[in-house]
Amino acid sequence: MLVNDEISHHDLASSTQSPFVRRVAQREVVRELSQQLGRNYAAFAQVSQAVLAQQQAMPLTDFKALEFLLSFGSLPTGQLAQLTGLSHGGIATLISRLENAGLVTRDRHPEDRRIVAICADHEQCAGLSFPMNQMEEAIAGIAERYSSRELSIVSSFLEDCAKLLHTFNMQQLETASQATAASS
Repeated sequence: MLVNDEISHHDLASSTQSPFVRRVAQREVVRELSQQLGRNYAAFAQVSQAVLAQQQAMPLTDFKALEFLLSFGSLPTGQLAQLTGLSHGGIATLISRLENAGLVTRDRHPEDRRIVAICADHEQCAGLSFPMNQMEEAIAGIAERYSSRELSIVSSFLEDCAKLLHTFNMQQLETASQATAASS
C-alpha cells in the first residue's frame, strides 16, 4: 500500500511531526511511489508494445527499437543493438526492415562521423502509438479528486521525474557504450 490508511498526503506535512519524521515519512512515500509507478509503467509499456506490434503485424523487437528511437531522437546502431539485445547482424537486419518500411533513416552521428545513427521518422511512426483515450478518461476520473493546485504540483513533480529519467537513461547509455568500447 502506498500510504497507511490513517495518513493522508496532507498529514505527512503536518506541523505536529518533527522535521526528521516528516523527511523519513516522505522518503518512504517517495520510495514506495517510485517502485509502484516503475513496476506498473514497465508492465503497461510492455503489454502495450506487444499489443501494438501484433496489431501492426510487426515483430516485437522492431516495435521496441522504434520506441527507443522515438524516445531518444536517434541512436547509434551499437546502442540500439544493446537496448534490443540483438547482435550486430541482427540489428543491421532490423534497421534494414524498418528503413525499407520508411520508418527510420540512417545518418552519420553528429559528433563522430564514423558512427551511423538511426532516426525514427516521426510522421511515419505516428500511427504506431497506443490509443490513449481510455487511459486519459480513467486518469481524468482520478484527477477530479484533486484541486487545480494539487494537480499542478503533481504535474510539475511528474515532469521533473520524466526529465530525470531521460537524463538517467542517457547517462546509462553513455556508460554502457564506454564499457563496450573499453572491452573491445
